[in-house]
Amino acid sequence: MAFEGTSVELPRNFGFEVYYGDATRLDLLESAGAAEATLIIICLGEHEAARELVTLARKHYPHLKIAVAASDEGFNSRALFGQPF
Repeated sequence: MAFEGTSVELPRNFGFEVYYGDATRLDLLESAGAAEATLIIICLGEHEAARELVTLARKHYPHLKIAVAASDEGFNSRALFGQPF
């Protein structure tokens, strides 16, 4: 799922199904197939949105494995959430 429409073109060119919208919205996560997924990869530059998405995923999709990609060294799962994913 991408926040910006321009972010979806490249992965779609490689055959990936990509959704456009606010990933912190539960209805969009559901329509993107989060209930059937096994992994969510979070690549957000906005730290608070990443925290919100991790919290939402843990609450509603406890089966999901969570990976967080950081845009800077200080932003990592241990520093933000107290534990690695």
